[in-house]
Amino acid sequence: MYLDRKEFETKRNETGHYARAAVTLLANTPKSKEVTYWKDGKLSKGHIDMKARRWVKKIVLSHIHHVAHVWRYSCVPPKPFAVAHLGHAHVILPPDIETVDQFLAEVTEEIKAKFGVTALPEPAVKSNRGPSTYELFELEAELDDLDQVG
Repeated sequence: MYLDRKEFETKRNETGHYARAAVTLLANTPKSKEVTYWKDGKLSKGHIDMKARRWVKKIVLSHIHHVAHVWRYSCVPPKPFAVAHLGHAHVILPPDIETVDQFLAEVTEEIKAKFGVTALPEPAVKSNRGPSTYELFELEAELDDLDQVG
């Protein structure tokens, strides 16, 4: 995933996608050793590498959140805010697992052995917090749909 993203960012850099950022960096730090890259309207290899690393970290965190949410609440997490409300289109789900339940079943024994416990906490513990903002939005949308139909 990292290498694919680094290749993607490198291609964008080579086609001038980051020219504006390079101009800004050149204006703000004219004595940097990376000035030669910026003068060409490109980011340095270090900048590109860190952009790819940050992207991968965000994806891994979203995968951890997805698995933890399914484990805790026994349901798929709501769509990310950017997808649900801002018009973004892509969600990258955790790879190489049929279902999160299958994955959790496969690693349960390993987790118990690693941490020296005989059982894991009960997964589907519901909180008493009431509905989330997302759940309220979903309910409101469903009610609006019903009003339009009826």
